[in-house]
Amino acid sequence: MKSKTIEDWNYILRIWFSGYLNIVSVERRNEISPKSHLRKVKKIFKEFIGNIFRGFIRETIPENQIWFLSLSKNNYESFKHIQKTVDNSIIVSFHSLKEKALPNVHTFSLKRRFIYNIFFPFKFLTYFIKTPKKTTSYYDLFFQCYGTNQECLRLINRYKPKAIVFANDHVIISRSMLMSAKKIGVKTYYIQHAAVSNYFPPLDFDYAFLEGQDSLNKYSKSGLVNSQVFLTGMSKFDVYAESINKNNRLKVLGIAYNSMDDIMEIETLLSYLINAFPGLQIVIRPHPSDKRKVTIKNIEISDPKKENSFEFLSKIDVIISGNSSIHLEAVLLNVFSIQYNFSNNPLDYYGFIENGLVIFCKTLEDLKEQINMLRNQKPSVQKKAKFYNAAIESDFYGDSSGKIVEILNKTINT
Repeated sequence: MKSKTIEDWNYILRIWFSGYLNIVSVERRNEISPKSHLRKVKKIFKEFIGNIFRGFIRETIPENQIWFLSLSKNNYESFKHIQKTVDNSIIVSFHSLKEKALPNVHTFSLKRRFIYNIFFPFKFLTYFIKTPKKTTSYYDLFFQCYGTNQECLRLINRYKPKAIVFANDHVIISRSMLMSAKKIGVKTYYIQHAAVSNYFPPLDFDYAFLEGQDSLNKYSKSGLVNSQVFLTGMSKFDVYAESINKNNRLKVLGIAYNSMDDIMEIETLLSYLINAFPGLQIVIRPHPSDKRKVTIKNIEISDPKKENSFEFLSKIDVIISGNSSIHLEAVLLNVFSIQYNFSNNPLDYYGFIENGLVIFCKTLEDLKEQINMLRNQKPSVQKKAKFYNAAIESDFYGDSSGKIVEILNKTINT
C-alpha cells in the first residue's frame, strides 16, 4: 500500500513521470531534473538556500479574494485582462529572488518550506524503500515537492481565497496548490495559456476553459476529465483579433526558439538563410524562459521581456519554429507558419503537422523552396486554427475573455 506522501508526490510530479523529460533538450532537462548527480546536488543546495531567504519575506495577500495564480510572464499575459474585470480578485505569484514582481501582483514565498527541507531525508527514505530506482533518478524533484503542498495548504487556510484560477496545470507549485485547494473545497478554475500535449496530466479542476477541440481531445487521452469544460478560445488573442496580417507576400521572416531546441541548429539555419536571401529581413525570438543567445551578429532580436509573442508576430509575415505553441498564435494572426526540426525531439509534439496547421520542412532546401514561394504569394491561413481555437468564426470572436468572465461569475457562488 502506498503512503500518503508517495501518492501526493506522484500527483504533483505527474508530467515529469510521463516521459516528457526524455524528449526535451539537455538544457531544458538540466533546468528541471538533470541526469548528473552533481548537478542534482547543486540544484538541491541552491533551492535550500533560496528557501531560507524566502523564510524572511513578508507576505501581503488580502483575504477572501479570488486568486489568479501566475507563475510566469506567459501565465500573467494569459489572464491579466480577465482578472481586471472580475470583482474581488487579485493576481498572486511565487516570490522570485531574481526578478521584480509584475505590476499589481501579490507574492507568496512558501516561507516555512526550508523547515520541511531539513526533515526531507526521513521522508525520502519512505519513497526509496518503495521505489529505489525511481527515487534515485528523481530525488531532486522530490526535494522540491516536500513542503510545497503543505505550505500551499497553509496559505489557503490563512488567506481564505474564494476560488483559485490557474493558467498552468503541471508545474510543482501549481499541482501543489491544486491538490491543497481540492482538500479543503476551494473552487478551482483552469484557463489554458498555451498549446497542450499528450504529456500533460488529466484535467482535475472544477471548471476548465480550453481554447478548442484539439485541447479537449488531448486531455481526454491523458486520463479521466474531472472538470466541467468550456471551449472559449484564446483570451490573450482578443486585443489582436482585428489586427491580423493582410500582407500577400513575405517581407519579414521570424524565427522563434525555446529551450527544447538545439542552439547550434538555429545558428546553422540563420547562416543559411542570410546567405540564401541577403535582402530578407529576419527577426529572431527566444522563449521568455530561454536565456541562451545566438552568436550570429547583425540579427534583429525580439526581446520577450519587452514585447509579448503577439507583438512579435504582428511584425512578421512568416515564422519558422520547432515544437512550439507559437505556431498556433502565428496562424491566429494569419502569419504563415513553418515547422522545422531544430533538435532530436519528437517531430510533431503538438500535432500541428498532423492536423494541417503548419507546413513542415524537413531540410534547408525545402525551406528555401517554401520561402521563395511565399515571397511571391502568401496565402491566408487563419481558418486553419479553428480546430484549435473555438472563437474562430464564432459569435464570441475577439471576446474570449468576456465569455470566460461570464461563466466564471455564474459559477463562482454556486
